[in-house]
Amino acid sequence: MKTLRTILMLSGLLLVTGTVAAEVVIKKVPMSASDIAGLNGHQMYDQLCAVCHGVDGQGDGPAAPAFVGAVPDLTRLSKDGKPAYSHAELESVIAGRDRTVHADFVGMPLWETEFQYVRTRNGMPRTAYARAKIHALAEYVEGMSLASTD
Repeated sequence: MKTLRTILMLSGLLLVTGTVAAEVVIKKVPMSASDIAGLNGHQMYDQLCAVCHGVDGQGDGPAAPAFVGAVPDLTRLSKDGKPAYSHAELESVIAGRDRTVHADFVGMPLWETEFQYVRTRNGMPRTAYARAKIHALAEYVEGMSLASTD
């Protein structure tokens, strides 16, 4: 939960820095965990990931300079129009179960653990809910990566 709070506070940094693209809407009030429940993959990316990975996923978010290593460029997750990683591998990285893709980068939240703190509204088990959120986020990141090869 501490990591989720940190990411939510870093998301507020986007608002302060003014480096957010016009189409991304940043809340003026910090997000609560329950706010995440209604977000789709794109919205979750904008609110939770863009602060580090950048609005376009190129690793140039306003918080990126705070890290020792380069923030991974999500637009380079495909080669020749094909994903470099399977959907399952990408989900595993986002969840925090597989750190090999970005082993030299410290700071990626363990999203599966963090999403389990979100109170579900439909009674879905927390692990299933967390994995559904990770699936939606992975689909958005895959689309971002594949779109960059066009």
